[in-house]
Amino acid sequence: MGLRRIRVMDLEVVTIGTELVLGHTLDTNASYLARALAAVGARVARTTSVPDIPEAIRDAVAFYAGLMDACLRAYGWSADMGAPRDGD
Repeated sequence: MGLRRIRVMDLEVVTIGTELVLGHTLDTNASYLARALAAVGARVARTTSVPDIPEAIRDAVAFYAGLMDACLRAYGWSADMGAPRDGD
């Protein structure tokens, strides 16, 4: 019985938050996700932060989804943003 070759997935992690882009908050989500994904055999090719602007989020996800096997979005919820809306 021979060894099976398993294909490694190339991933992009897009973290979302204007506070990340402006440097007000350290992006710990990207480093946590990269370590966790690497531990299960995935390869994080890049991490990118985008501001809380729907068009910027949509553009980043669409761009990287075309280049990578998967594109993961990660975001938090700021206390001053109020309650989340359905679908967020």
